[in-house]
Amino acid sequence: MKDKRIIGSVVLATVLVILLVLAAIEVVRVRGGVLSATVEPSQQLDLNFVYSGTITSIPVVQGASVKTGQVLAVESAGPISQKVSASEATVASDEANLAALLGPTLSPAQASTLDLKVSQAQSAVQASQSAFNNITSSGNGLISQYKSLVASSQAALSNDENLFQIACPNGVQPPPSGASVSSGQSTLYATCLSLSQAEANDQKQLSQAQAQLSAAETQVVNYQNQAKTALQDANSQLALAQNGISVATARGSDAQIQAAKAQLANDQAQLAYDESILNGLTLRAPVSGVVVAVNGNVGGVAGSGGVPQYFYSTPPQGSSASSAGFNALSTGVANSAGSAKSALIVLDVVHSWYAQVDVPQNQINAFSPSVKVKVALPGVSQTFKGTVSALEPTATQVNGQTLYEVRVNMKGSMPKSVLPGMTGSASLAS
Repeated sequence: MKDKRIIGSVVLATVLVILLVLAAIEVVRVRGGVLSATVEPSQQLDLNFVYSGTITSIPVVQGASVKTGQVLAVESAGPISQKVSASEATVASDEANLAALLGPTLSPAQASTLDLKVSQAQSAVQASQSAFNNITSSGNGLISQYKSLVASSQAALSNDENLFQIACPNGVQPPPSGASVSSGQSTLYATCLSLSQAEANDQKQLSQAQAQLSAAETQVVNYQNQAKTALQDANSQLALAQNGISVATARGSDAQIQAAKAQLANDQAQLAYDESILNGLTLRAPVSGVVVAVNGNVGGVAGSGGVPQYFYSTPPQGSSASSAGFNALSTGVANSAGSAKSALIVLDVVHSWYAQVDVPQNQINAFSPSVKVKVALPGVSQTFKGTVSALEPTATQVNGQTLYEVRVNMKGSMPKSVLPGMTGSASLAS
């Protein structure tokens, strides 16, 4: 009996030794094991213009590293630049009016300043008039071209209709079936069929030309109306500037002066508001990073088809909620998680980064939070270290092996030698 107890103890001790050896081997294997790792930035931004417009420049390409404030894309100024000019003229007129109310006796310099305001307003009128004339002239030329196209299409249709009536008074009559058909009947049928097809084609071309003419007329009218509004605004500002000179020597009442100051403040707010919109025509990098996608081309339309728009909660005092037909917006930056539509520029923020490591099920316990991990990337001489921060609880099956995604937060900013999406190897740090 005693011998059996001794033998049992020896067997138990042997089993324990084997288990310890196997555990030690597993630890060594896990620590020396090489796992697949992919590096990514910790944050990605979807960027777009604050409102719709035509892209005139995209000075960056996919993969480019950019700094904070660097220009990523530029939109066409369009009518908003005229609106800013008109607002500047309004503020100038307000300043002239206030100066006239406050200073009934003007120095030569003050008189010269008022004259300059009028001159600037006159220049704005001339520029607006020139723009209106150019739009009218080019629009009339475009309409004339389409009218000529309609006329030629009508003439072609009329000509083919006459030919058809002369050659085929009875319409398109196919030769009688089952009878001996003469060459003359066959020729007449082919001729009438060809004329009928030509007539149908002429009618289609005429309809297309008429539709193009109608669209051109509508477009020209819209452009003329916009230019006419700008001209009316400029004339109004000129009238105000000229009126400022007429009352320059008569000091206004306290009520007039206070009203003029309030008007000036309101118009200055409107100008600042319009200038902020004009500045929005340039899309800049809000932070340093790497461009990972450029979803547009020069000549294309961007803005309204990009990330969700963000309106000012309260427009500046005295400003309107829209400027030159555009909705005024506050920002073109949105986090990618909240973007319902594609962005023009997608920017990876590289001031922090992480590695996604695929860990087999039998090694997952070794990758607990705060465990140190080292990452190596092909073509990059430096080896990087990080700390396990999270485990994705959903497993994936790859070639019959169960893998879990472990996130490892890397130390410091992503180096220039490392690009988002690079793949390499990871292992537990010693």
